[in-house]
Amino acid sequence: MAALHLFKIEAKRQIHPILWVFLISLLLNLIFSSRSGDAIYSDLNVLMNQCIGLYLPIYIFIDFYRDMYVGMNLLNHMVPVRTSLHFVIKALVLALGVIAIWATSLIQVFFSEQGLYAVRMQSSSHPVMGIWYITAAKFASVGCGLAIVGLAAALGRRISCKRLAIAAMIGIVAGITLVLFWLNQHGAAHPGQWMLGTSSIESYKQYAGFLTINFPEPYMNSDIYDTVRWDSVGINAAVALAVSLVAGRMFNSSKYEVYGKLGA
Repeated sequence: MAALHLFKIEAKRQIHPILWVFLISLLLNLIFSSRSGDAIYSDLNVLMNQCIGLYLPIYIFIDFYRDMYVGMNLLNHMVPVRTSLHFVIKALVLALGVIAIWATSLIQVFFSEQGLYAVRMQSSSHPVMGIWYITAAKFASVGCGLAIVGLAAALGRRISCKRLAIAAMIGIVAGITLVLFWLNQHGAAHPGQWMLGTSSIESYKQYAGFLTINFPEPYMNSDIYDTVRWDSVGINAAVALAVSLVAGRMFNSSKYEVYGKLGA
């Protein structure tokens, strides 16, 4: 019951920061999907996705810092649950919000005449598998991204100086993300050609945590299913699991509380 109570508290706290992004994304995707043939709407769509793609990881990072390092949300910490469970519940609530916002982008993918499904997926060799891939890749990405930020918060709590802690947290997130990017690039068919944070229909998206990557095929008439990277999904999922376990153990350690009190 305590865990459910904490989930409700966290969900109520996150509803406003997530809801306004969800509504804006839903409205603009509905507009853009009906006007996808206009270049200006296409450019605005890319800009919107990039802004949301920047906002969400930054918001999540700040939220983890304020809650798990500074301890500003006192009501959360008053619920009698282990810190690792607090971390899991926070990550679950944020994951649901991020997935809900991402789901609005599927309006363009599947219902726009210039969307990914109509232009590339429908004529590919495995359109249904493509749908499964899009879903699995995003879910693994969100889990991985949240786990990395959680690990950064757990390690940051061991540093008493707030400035050094923030620098260390940023370094951990950036470092692991760069390693994941390198692994994606290393396995790509055309590693020298890549784009970040785009809505390109030239290839399926790959992810390095929260970071969105496209490795476009040089020929648009190629089968888009050839750009599927299940190993990328597996890497993100494996990192999410491994990093979550490490972060959970750190959150439950006595050193976390000792250093945390000094850091707060």
